[in-house]
Amino acid sequence: MSATQLGPQSDRALWRNGAFVRLWIAQGISQTAQNAVWYGLLVLVEEQSHSSTQLGITILSVIIPSILFGVPAGVYVDRWDKRLVLIATNLARALIVASYVVLNSVLILLFAVSFLFSVVSQFFGPAELAAIPFLVGRRRLMEATSLFHLTFTASQVMGLVFLGPLIVKLLGPQTFFVVAAGLYGVCTALVWALPAQPADPAEDGGRSPVGEVLAELREVSDLLLGDRTMLWSMAYWTVGVAITLMVAMIAPRFVVDVLGMTAADTVFIVGPGFGGTVLAAALLTRSGPGDWGKRHALITGGLLVVAFALAMIGGIPLFARAVGVLRPEGVGLDMLSGGELLVAGGVMLSTFVAGLGFTAVMVAAQTSLQERAPEDARGRIFAVQLMLGNLFSVIPLLFFGGVADLIGVSRVMLVMGGAVGCVAAVGRRFAPRYSESHG
Repeated sequence: MSATQLGPQSDRALWRNGAFVRLWIAQGISQTAQNAVWYGLLVLVEEQSHSSTQLGITILSVIIPSILFGVPAGVYVDRWDKRLVLIATNLARALIVASYVVLNSVLILLFAVSFLFSVVSQFFGPAELAAIPFLVGRRRLMEATSLFHLTFTASQVMGLVFLGPLIVKLLGPQTFFVVAAGLYGVCTALVWALPAQPADPAEDGGRSPVGEVLAELREVSDLLLGDRTMLWSMAYWTVGVAITLMVAMIAPRFVVDVLGMTAADTVFIVGPGFGGTVLAAALLTRSGPGDWGKRHALITGGLLVVAFALAMIGGIPLFARAVGVLRPEGVGLDMLSGGELLVAGGVMLSTFVAGLGFTAVMVAAQTSLQERAPEDARGRIFAVQLMLGNLFSVIPLLFFGGVADLIGVSRVMLVMGGAVGCVAAVGRRFAPRYSESHG
C-alpha cells in the first residue's frame, strides 16, 4: 500500500486516530447487534414453531449466504469504495432488522429476511478488514488487527449471552428488533464520517470476479492436497464450526422441551459453556509452541471431551425422567423443584466441560493452520475454510433437526456425542502423526 493510499491520520497512535476509533466502535456495536439478532431470531422461531427442523432452517437461512457470497463478496469489495460499502451495509441492515417487527408472524418471511440480512453482512466484513490498513498504516497494523480480533470475540459473548437474552427477556422479541435496528443506525452514523477509500485501479486488472474466485479456490485446493497436516487442521476446524451451529440449533428446543424452561432461558443453560471457553482460552495462551503431534493430541482429546459432555447433556435428563425426577417432556415449569434444579445444574456443568473441549479443538486447529499456511495465501485459505465450514454444516443441520422432531432432543444429543467421538477415532487412525512438508 503506497503512502498516497493511506488515510489522513494513519501515522497517529490508535487512540488519537479518530477515524480508526469510529470504525472500531462501529465494529463492536455492529458485531454485538448481529449476534444478538441471531439469538432473538432463534427465540422468535422457537416460540412460533416449537420445531427443531424450523430452527435448523433458520440457521440455514443465515449460513447459506456465506457459502454462496462469502468469497465473491471479498472480490467485489476490493473494487468499491470501502466507506460507501460500510455505510450501505449498516443502513441496509438497520432497515432489514426493523422489518422483523412487521414480518415476524410468518415463518417463510422470517427466513427470507434472515437470508437477505446475511447476504448484506457478507459485504460488511471484507470492507471493514480492508479499511483497517488504510486508516492505521503498516506501523500500527498488528496492534489494530489484534484489537479488532479481541472485539470480535467479546461481541459474540455480549450479543449472545448478555444483550440479546437481556432485551428479549425484559422487552420481548419485537421491541428487541427495534433496539437492534437503532444500533445499526448508530453504526451508519459512525462510518459516515470515515474518509473515502476508492478502489485501487490495480485491483481490477481486467480480470472478472468470477475468474478470480475460481483461481483462488484452485490455488487453495492445490495447497491443501499437497500438505495433509494443513488439510486435517482445516477438517478439524470445519468440524468445530459444524458443532457450534448444531448446538445453537438444538439448544432452545432442548431448554423448552427437555428442561421445561422458556426459550429465553437458554442463556442460563449455555452460559457456562462460554465460561469454559474463556477458561480454556486463558490456559492455552500460557502454552508454548508445539509440533503437530502435540496439537493433534490436543484436538483429539478435546473432541473426546466434547463427545462425553454432549452425551451427558442428553443422558442426564433421560435418566432423571426415567427415575421420576423430571416431568414428561414438553411440560412447562413455573418453578424448578430440587431434583429439577439438580438436573439443570448437571446440564450446565456439562456445557462448561463442552466449552473446555471445544476451545481446545478450535484453538489447536486454527493455530496449526496459521502455522502451516503460506503467508501470501492465508486470507484465501481462511475465506475458503469459513465457506467450507458452513457448507459442510448444511446436511448435519437438516439431519439432526429432523431427527430431533422424531426421537426427541435428548436422544439427538446422545447421537451427536457419538458422532463427535467417531470423528476423534477416525482422526487418531488416519491423520498424520508428524508434521508433513509443504510438498
